[in-house]
Amino acid sequence: MFGTGMGYTALSRVRTLEGLFLIDLHSDKFYCNDKIDGVISQMKQMKKKENILKQSYESINILFHNIEGLKNNFNVFTNHYITQKADLICLTQTWIKDNHDKETCNINGYKVIHKSGLSSFIAGHTVNSENRGGIAIYFRETLSIKEIVSNKILNFGQITFEIENFNITIIVCYRSLEQSKIDFLTNLTNSIQEIGIEKRIFLIGNFNENTLTKKSKPIEKQLNLLGFINIFKNSTTT
Repeated sequence: MFGTGMGYTALSRVRTLEGLFLIDLHSDKFYCNDKIDGVISQMKQMKKKENILKQSYESINILFHNIEGLKNNFNVFTNHYITQKADLICLTQTWIKDNHDKETCNINGYKVIHKSGLSSFIAGHTVNSENRGGIAIYFRETLSIKEIVSNKILNFGQITFEIENFNITIIVCYRSLEQSKIDFLTNLTNSIQEIGIEKRIFLIGNFNENTLTKKSKPIEKQLNLLGFINIFKNSTTT
């Protein structure tokens, strides 16, 4: 070895254990740069994130994810430790079109409600021609879920339901970039008014509007006028 870190560099090139031969090994030949300790001490320490998931009969853990293809990402998503602790899982952009694909995406211990993107929009609408979209909710069997279905609301990708044992109504929705914000807001507002603005309503979804920007946010502005508060404060994680 002829320099600091070269031992690691050499070993990192090995592809199989069968191809590794250590002959006449001298441990003093494996060493680091003298400045490495100083550099490491200057690095910012990663703070351990506070566990926000609570296991209690008085609380409910809700997970939202814009999954961009449930079938392709199903195994990775369901094996994630946060997914396994969620009581209610809300997904947008499932990209699932029919019941056959839905049946292959069942999660043990959960019931599922799914609505494809095509079923949410009338024929001829710009979003109806997309091959994507789709919304799903998974909920533990201990939750009493009552889906709220309305034939009056068209051109609005959503699943609306009431969690009866918590007395809250949740609208999980998604706005495609192909759908104008005015069209989306009109149908969202109509849906909220039909449910009853006086009820405890939670809106969960991807509106494709950057809530952290200082620029104009028409969707958030309209929701504020309706009495909603945005509790989203940080960038999303993957």
